[in-house]
Amino acid sequence: MSILLIIQHLQIGGAQTFLIRLANALAKKGYQVYLWDIEKSRQNPAIVKNIHPAVQVVGEAYKPSIFTRLFCNALGSVSYKLGWNRYQKHRLYDFFHRRFFRSQLRKFIHTHPVEVINSHMAKADYFVSTVASQTSVPWIISTHGCYDRFGEVQASSVTLEIAARYLPESSYIIMVADKNAAALQKLSIPPTHYTKLWCGFDANIDESASVSFQRKSGSFYFGIVSRAMPEKGWEEAILATQTLVEKGYAAELILVGDGLFADSLRQKYTQPFIHFAGATSTPIGWIQQFDIGLLPSRFAGESCPNSIIEYLFCQKPVITIDIGEIKDMLLYHNEYAGFVLPLKEGTIPQGELTKCMEKYLTNRELLEQHRSLARNAFQKFDMNLYLEKYVSIIKKVSNK
Repeated sequence: MSILLIIQHLQIGGAQTFLIRLANALAKKGYQVYLWDIEKSRQNPAIVKNIHPAVQVVGEAYKPSIFTRLFCNALGSVSYKLGWNRYQKHRLYDFFHRRFFRSQLRKFIHTHPVEVINSHMAKADYFVSTVASQTSVPWIISTHGCYDRFGEVQASSVTLEIAARYLPESSYIIMVADKNAAALQKLSIPPTHYTKLWCGFDANIDESASVSFQRKSGSFYFGIVSRAMPEKGWEEAILATQTLVEKGYAAELILVGDGLFADSLRQKYTQPFIHFAGATSTPIGWIQQFDIGLLPSRFAGESCPNSIIEYLFCQKPVITIDIGEIKDMLLYHNEYAGFVLPLKEGTIPQGELTKCMEKYLTNRELLEQHRSLARNAFQKFDMNLYLEKYVSIIKKVSNK
């Protein structure tokens, strides 16, 4: 079977991490896998190096002409000054980019034995839709919460009105969380056209690249792997760790991720027990340094976080928030592999977060119990289970 996976860009992020793991797992099973990065000029080399040699990375980078750049900049500037759509310049760029992509994809399908197309992220879905209706190749959309906030966030070329035109044209839609269905229901897409499938993780994967970090003897390490943004609870975790240290505990915090928010926190909190690790394309090595994984997130787009799966894979108990699918992700035989806290009026409960962290510092038996639960809770994310369901969907839409 020949599968073409298409994504908006290969930068560090949950959708990108999962897509590469899926591509690698399919290739190792003997499938012909093509991976198309639409915004190839934005590729992160650290991400690309994780792609299995058997996966063929395809597609040409779009290089707009000088005329195109000048035209888009000029019209975008005029639109902004007149108070029109401030993102007009980006949408103009996307218009020309789509024309280029459409031509390239048509040629590729004509010259390669593509049996199914699977797009990831809304912009990729939109770009593929311009070709999919003109070909007999089945087209599966994998959502990553991209459509959950339509109507609130309109910074891209994909609007609710545009999505309403192309989503029903897909052969099938794979969601990662039940809440993703709300956006599809608003567009009157029938339940028979979509299903939920949690992200998979290859238990035999080797992403444990060594990290240059030395644990201190006698210290207890909490850690977060996520994008560095206020909604992901980084500052709340820092404040909780600070409180524990003030109470006399040998607590330390490792923050894995990067961005402007991380830079501001790095300047604000300079205590030696706060460790800013920066961005990584191989998080497992860092998570293995943790005793406890944290994800105190209030991010509205949270669905099925890779970091939760990675914590469980490394047998790390988790302290997190009841948002998206997280609560069920930690469940094993009616017990949780950690603590799941409720949001309080949209905010992270600082006091409860600190108390839960303290429980692991004082109760070794609880720590070991939750480690065992983490190992068992991970089993439902085994990539073999995902591939079995994923391939069955492909066969269904391909009538095989």
